[in-house]
Amino acid sequence: MTEAVDNFVPIPDIPQIVKDRLSTGEMLWDDGETRIYYPSGPLVPGSEGIHLRVESRGVPIHPKTREEWGGWFRHHGIMIGASEVVSQGGDLPDLWQSLIGQSEYTPTGHLVSDIIGRSPYGKSWKPEGLETAPMPSVPFDFSKDRIDPKTIFHFGRVLNRFFRSSWLGQMENAHVFPKALRSIHQEVKSSNLFLIGIPVCPGRI
Repeated sequence: MTEAVDNFVPIPDIPQIVKDRLSTGEMLWDDGETRIYYPSGPLVPGSEGIHLRVESRGVPIHPKTREEWGGWFRHHGIMIGASEVVSQGGDLPDLWQSLIGQSEYTPTGHLVSDIIGRSPYGKSWKPEGLETAPMPSVPFDFSKDRIDPKTIFHFGRVLNRFFRSSWLGQMENAHVFPKALRSIHQEVKSSNLFLIGIPVCPGRI
């Protein structure tokens, strides 16, 4: 399962060493615009799940122009594709995924997202004495509990093949700010709010 998260619970200050370990790791995908890697200090233990970081250094956190919005949508399309490989790639067990935007863990100068996949049966999901665990869970650094390199290497190969043979092509067919929207707007406006024979009442069900 995948859960889209657009907010987060405040967490304690994060030591700089943790931030440093989050900014390096095994590179899984890099096309010059966006890169995906498995951090040296993942936010979930490798024995219970996976943490992937998606980073687009040329895309601002808050886009304003058409070009910036194009990069913003492309970044998130790549993140969704990577989460698909987490779910269906065959290298990992069934994990509950959270897709996280900017947070205390990420740099503030450009767009960075995190994919956190956790087993619902692990301690990082439901620690003793707690109904639910904070996410990511303390101590926010599992550099000594990482997925084995062979599995990550194979995961990266599957990710690259999936992107090149399928996913990137599908993304190219999804246009940002398509011209079709303008024509649809004019059609609806000129049809007196009747579309395909069905009366439309905005704001009412």
